[in-house]
Amino acid sequence: MRAIARIVVALAAACGALLVVGTGTSHAGLDNELSLVAGDGDTLTVQQWDTFLNGVYPLDRNRLTREWFHSGKAVYHVTGPNAAQFAGTLELGYQIGFPWSLGVGVNFSYTTPN
Repeated sequence: MRAIARIVVALAAACGALLVVGTGTSHAGLDNELSLVAGDGDTLTVQQWDTFLNGVYPLDRNRLTREWFHSGKAVYHVTGPNAAQFAGTLELGYQIGFPWSLGVGVNFSYTTPN
């Protein structure tokens, strides 16, 4: 039970740090772009536009909970000799991390004959 409580506190602290750093601001344009060249010579470019994160008060009124609304759009472009035959799926997601350590201890004891 203590381990779960530590995890919850660590997660809440990490989320709180994100809010202290700042909520997202609205950009009326290209936020970021990443390109890579595939093995067949085509260039795949993925862009994120108008990304906005809006921090809101948590519905459960818990001071340790954080909630956000996200809006924006993603676009991909394929250029190159085989661009017309390109087929694929664009998947977006978030990776959220928090500091966590597992409290493990080792106890060692020994006895000697008297």
